[in-house]
Amino acid sequence: MPQQVKTDKTLFATTVALVFFGLVMVYSASSVMAMQDPRYHSSTYFVVRHAIYLAPALGLIATVLGIAAVVAWLASGPGPVSTRSPPPVPSVSRPPVPPSAVLRPK
Repeated sequence: MPQQVKTDKTLFATTVALVFFGLVMVYSASSVMAMQDPRYHSSTYFVVRHAIYLAPALGLIATVLGIAAVVAWLASGPGPVSTRSPPPVPSVSRPPVPPSAVLRPK
């Protein structure tokens, strides 16, 4: 099961890298058009809009991968069960009580 979690992390990292590469591509393809059109007021209009949609999507992917990792951990079951007995509890040695210190009812 740990191999699957490692693969998921690699897949997530690759996805994030492609998302940021796409963000750069959106900026390079649309910055001049957004600057020339008076409706957009900024060369980064489309990049910001794209990022606003990407942030929750990446959060959702991270959440799903986190849940998958927890499910894989739970499905792996308990660790190896030990058949050894627990170590003995050390006894506490006390000094003997003298007979004169014992309270007796009258």
